[in-house]
Amino acid sequence: MSTADQIIASGICQPEKRVELRNVSRFGMRVNMVWRNLVTRFQVNRLTDLDDRMLADIGIVRQDVLKALNVGLLDDPAQQLIKAAEVHATQRFARKTL
Repeated sequence: MSTADQIIASGICQPEKRVELRNVSRFGMRVNMVWRNLVTRFQVNRLTDLDDRMLADIGIVRQDVLKALNVGLLDDPAQQLIKAAEVHATQRFARKTL
């Protein structure tokens, strides 16, 4: 008899309880993700206080910040800004090589 079978037979842990715990764990992970995204959204929102020159120094434009703030709660706005900065960097590099 395997260890898992012995635990189930002893009544310490029933398989249906494990399924419930897995669902609770998934729910907790989802809540944690939404919470992190909300915190990140507040941090990205502070970027709207910067002027266009300061935003250009970090490689983004104001439209990128506004677009990042319009993503859903399940999406990380910081990831949107990272992608936008990468696009701007590749465009700047492409123009310099021409």
